[in-house]
Amino acid sequence: MAKEEVRPLAVVVVEKIGWRQGMRAVTFLAAWGLATDALGHPATVKEYADYWHQSLALSYKEREAFGSMWPESVETPQDVWDKIKRQVKNRSSKAVATADVLSVRLA
Repeated sequence: MAKEEVRPLAVVVVEKIGWRQGMRAVTFLAAWGLATDALGHPATVKEYADYWHQSLALSYKEREAFGSMWPESVETPQDVWDKIKRQVKNRSSKAVATADVLSVRLA
């Protein structure tokens, strides 16, 4: 049985939903994760908007981009964020920037 190839998140999202939406989804994931870590619980879209001092409409647009990447399997970014944190656990949570997220390999 051949081992399944595990590809970087950046490659997967660009192939699935395109460059612009893919980068928006990944950026949302990283920003949501940082807000969640700072709040100490999974952030709601309202809390996310407040944390980043941006409009609720923009926050929903970013969340929608994330949802287009995982429409069936992920209700919140928490599961994906947890995988990312495990892979970069040797760095501080503030160091988990979009560049780190893009290199994560999801099994």
